[in-house]
Amino acid sequence: MEKAGGNELPSLVKELLLRPLGMADTMFAVTDRPRLAWPYTEDKATKGPPIRMTEPYDMKDEGKVVRFSPARIFDSGSFPSGGAGLAGTARDYLIFLEAIRTGGAGVIKPDSVRATTDQLGAIKGARWWLRLHRRLWRRDRSGRPQDRAR
Repeated sequence: MEKAGGNELPSLVKELLLRPLGMADTMFAVTDRPRLAWPYTEDKATKGPPIRMTEPYDMKDEGKVVRFSPARIFDSGSFPSGGAGLAGTARDYLIFLEAIRTGGAGVIKPDSVRATTDQLGAIKGARWWLRLHRRLWRRDRSGRPQDRAR
């Protein structure tokens, strides 16, 4: 993307996606630590409650170990992973989901929207998630539901 776009990935993502959608609280590095939730993972072996990830965290899955570094998000010099490197607020994530739900909001290409929704359609409970998304989206900043008759 950097070669085709003529700029670094963080700048391209900001210019082509985040800014046009109004996602001001999404980035590849976080500077305001208190605003970031601590990451948790599931315990597949015991199916117990979620486990708080340490720094670093070695996740075992199907006989393999994957090392995670939750603190990496605070290092502005770390590699900006296009696959899982962005951090953002719940509000920004809902803006992104709404853009997907409504066909791309003129920012995301329809083919990309279809590819994303095709994947969501295969996930058990995807319709439930979209219903939840609509309910969350219709709440004001205090958490009270907004009356949006359509």
